[in-house]
Amino acid sequence: MLRDVNIVMNLPDSWNPETPSYHDSVASEFGKASWEWETAGTQFHTHARYLMNDEEIPPAKYDAFREFLDQVRYHDLQEVLLRKEERPVADAQPN
Repeated sequence: MLRDVNIVMNLPDSWNPETPSYHDSVASEFGKASWEWETAGTQFHTHARYLMNDEEIPPAKYDAFREFLDQVRYHDLQEVLLRKEERPVADAQPN
């Protein structure tokens, strides 16, 4: 089973992710998953890909499969924090 998730968000002026780019992945005998995000101009792009093996999992491997799913869930729950860049205020000119 393959699933791709792509999201593009237009960021408001002066807002950027705290971490400009991110790339990570996990792999096991049960499948693999990868995550990445990056900014391009005022757009924030995120992509996640999940590839699960189509094999039946024997009960003896349930604990290992659960650990793999826990790793995937951990990455799925990573937060993207957006911060507004503060622009310097021009010094007031005396009249």
